[in-house]
Amino acid sequence: MANFSTQITEIIGSAGINTLDYFNQGLIDATQRLLIVNPSIIPKLETETIEEDNNTGSGDANVNDGISIENQGMLISVARDDKVFNTGTDPSPTYTVGKRIANQINPNDRFIAEDTSSLKRATVYHPKYYVLNGKVFILPQLSNATISGGDVRDNGIVTYIKIPKLTSTSITGVVATAADPTVFGKTDHGLLTGDIVTLSGFSQMVEINGMTGTVTRDSANAFKINGVSADPQETTGGTVTIITRNGISYGLESSSITGFPEEYYRAPILYACIKVLQELIHTDTDTLNTLIVTDEDPELAVLQQQKIDGRLKQQQLLQAEYEQIFMPYQMPSKEEKQEGARQ
Repeated sequence: MANFSTQITEIIGSAGINTLDYFNQGLIDATQRLLIVNPSIIPKLETETIEEDNNTGSGDANVNDGISIENQGMLISVARDDKVFNTGTDPSPTYTVGKRIANQINPNDRFIAEDTSSLKRATVYHPKYYVLNGKVFILPQLSNATISGGDVRDNGIVTYIKIPKLTSTSITGVVATAADPTVFGKTDHGLLTGDIVTLSGFSQMVEINGMTGTVTRDSANAFKINGVSADPQETTGGTVTIITRNGISYGLESSSITGFPEEYYRAPILYACIKVLQELIHTDTDTLNTLIVTDEDPELAVLQQQKIDGRLKQQQLLQAEYEQIFMPYQMPSKEEKQEGARQ
């Protein structure tokens, strides 16, 4: 199977620097659609479980401030694990409630769920949760206690679909000379002349952090970045991240996606193609408007309009194919029903 970059180029003839972002947007859109039209796909998707308590020691997050979810596709389950002993009274012993699945509520109902006098309140036996600003909040809030000299804390447990994401390649441990131009060093760096990269994490040559430039390859172990001349010498090592190669977003050289079913790879590819076409149509329209205003070459304006019309038609065809991917369970047509009856 050709890599994603090749497949996109074969479909629309070109790609741009935003193609990787469009591809990842396509992964989000496709995953969310699949979860609706084909829930049986869930076992093929990547899941992640986060378990947190309310301990803020060593920089840990307090679960009562919400559990952040990265690339959330769909929550599978939210639970509250009550580990703090409840003090019993004779003849009832002390006890723990243990793990209880929480039911989702509207964020607007969170105050009622926290009202101890309300019949709709959340309890350790019937916990609730809500999602607000990309975080999961569990009610009642988790607590902790010192029992037999030890610190015991309740836990919040969140399991969700994690939408995959392709990323650019980063080269770490890159050193640099204080010269004009600066020469960067890394054994077998793998960069090519023309690659566009961004710089980060340089602890001595800090002025270059955040800079973006074009690579000139000197050897397998050395390269320059056009326009970069800095000091002091970098001996600790920073990070160089490839943004584009051959004018296309780097990161699309892969031909597989971990945590995403292969039979639906076509979806993010089409999504990226559609978005790139929209960019090209916008640029072509600006060119056409300039030709019309200046009235320099009417024939060229006609050709430009034909070019736009062709891109619009291709965009419509790709959009139709994209939508078709998410309609696998259509009712059979009348002819198909008759053919089945004859068989």
